[in-house]
Amino acid sequence: MRIRIVISVVLLLFITAPVAMAQSETASCVPLVDQALAELAQNCASLDGQTACYAAGSVTAAGSVVNFSQPGDRAGLSGLDSLQTAALDVASAQWGLAAMNVQANVPTSVDGLAVLYLLLGDVTVENAVAPESAVQPGEPITVTTLVGSNIRVSPSTDGTVLASAPPGTELLADARSADNSWVRVLYEGRAAWVSTSLLAINDPLENLPAITRGSRTLMQDFFLHTASGLADCEGAVPALLVLQAPDLIPVTVTANGQEITFTSTIVLWITEANELRVLVLSGGAQIGNLNIPAGFTVKAPLSADGRSIAGAWENLRSMLAGERTALAALTGIAPELLNTAIQIPSEADIQATLAALAAGGVGQATSGPASGQANCSRFAPTSPLGGMRLGVETFYWDGALGATNYQLLIYNGAGSQVASFETGSDNTALSVDTGSFGDGADFSWEVKALVGGQIACTSGRVSVLRDATSQLVGDGGTGPIDNPGSGSGQWGN
Repeated sequence: MRIRIVISVVLLLFITAPVAMAQSETASCVPLVDQALAELAQNCASLDGQTACYAAGSVTAAGSVVNFSQPGDRAGLSGLDSLQTAALDVASAQWGLAAMNVQANVPTSVDGLAVLYLLLGDVTVENAVAPESAVQPGEPITVTTLVGSNIRVSPSTDGTVLASAPPGTELLADARSADNSWVRVLYEGRAAWVSTSLLAINDPLENLPAITRGSRTLMQDFFLHTASGLADCEGAVPALLVLQAPDLIPVTVTANGQEITFTSTIVLWITEANELRVLVLSGGAQIGNLNIPAGFTVKAPLSADGRSIAGAWENLRSMLAGERTALAALTGIAPELLNTAIQIPSEADIQATLAALAAGGVGQATSGPASGQANCSRFAPTSPLGGMRLGVETFYWDGALGATNYQLLIYNGAGSQVASFETGSDNTALSVDTGSFGDGADFSWEVKALVGGQIACTSGRVSVLRDATSQLVGDGGTGPIDNPGSGSGQWGN
C-alpha cells in the first residue's frame, strides 16, 4: 500500500510540473507596454491640429504623406488616406502606436486643443471625408457684442439659450453659417452660436469657414478596423482606438457610418463577431437616441465588409472586470499628450452612477395583476435618462422575463399622462416622436410589462428634460434675427 502511495505522488508531480512551468513561463508584456506608452508621450506630445504622429513600433501610412517612416515623424492629415499600427508582438518586442489630432467640430479658439485619436496595436483608421469637401479650420477672429446677446447651442432662434452676454463682451469666432447670419464662438469653454446682427465685426466674415450640420474636417468621419482578443502575455492591451475630446466640449465623429457624440474619453474596437463596441471611460456618449454614461458600453453588428452598421445597438451594460484590467495601462499615458488624464471607472464608480440615476427618479418596479407570470426583478428604464431630443427618440428598458409586450407611458410636468404607446411584441425598445407630447420641457416616462393584456409590473418613473432643438450644428441662418437681451471577469466582445 505504501509503495502505491509513493508512486501516485511521483506521478502527480510529473503531471502537475509542466502546468506549473507553463504558468511560470507566461511572457509579460508589461515592460513592452510601459516602454511603448512612454515613447507615445515623448514622440507625440504637443501635436498640432490636423496632424498625425508615428509614436512607436511599426506604423504604416497610406496616401501622399511624406517623411513618415520612423518614430517621431509627423505629417498633416491632408493627403493621409489611412493609418495602420501593428499588433503587439512579444517575440519582436514591438507594439505599433500612433496619434492624430483631429479638429472635428472643436472651435480652433480652444487653446490649440482638438480631438485626440490614439491607435493602439492592430488598428486601421481610414479617412472617410472627401478632401474637396472637408472643412479647413481657420484662424479665429474677435467679435464684440453691441447689446445683450443670447448665446445659443445652434445657429437658430430656436436653439437653446446657454447664457446672455452683456454689451461689450469680446468673443472669439472661428466659423460662420452659410448665409453669414450666425458665427460660432467660444463661450465659457464650449462652442456656441450668436447672431451677427448683434456683433461688431472688424474682420471679413469670409475669412471664416462656412459650416453646416454635415460639415466635417479630415478624419472626423472614418472607417475603423481592429483585431480582436488579447495577445498571449501578461499585461497585454487589446487593439483599440481611444478618442478624447477637450474638456466639456461635445464632439461628433462618424465611425463606420455611425455618428457618435461624446465628451471626454471613449474607446472603440471591433469584436470577434464583427461588431462595433463603444465603451465610455469618462464623460458620456450619445449614439442616435441612446445615452451611454461613463463605465458603460454598447455594441452593434457591422455589415460583412465592416464599413456600416447592420443592426440595432444593444447589450448596454457596465464594464466587465476583465475590461477594466485590460485597459488599466492607459492610465499610465503621460498627461502632456492628453486633453485630460485617462481614468478607468471602478466598480464603485459604476455603482455610484446607477445610484445617481435611481436618485433621479428611477424607482423599483411595482407589481400588477399578472405579477406571478413575469420576472420583474430587473425591469427598469435605461434610456433616455435626464434628457431627450425633440423629434424621434428611442426609449429603452431592461425587460421582464415572461412579458408578451410592453406599454410606454409619457407624463407632463404636472404628472398628467400625455401619451401612450404599445409594442407588438416583447421588444424592449420603442421609437416615438417626442414632439407629440405637447408643450413644455419637463416630462417623465415609465413602462408597463404586460402578459396577455394584463399588467405584470410597472417600472419606476424617470424624469427627462426635452431639448428645444438638437445639440448638433444646424444648417443655420434660416430663422429670424435673434432678440437682443432676452434670456464578468474577461475581456468583453
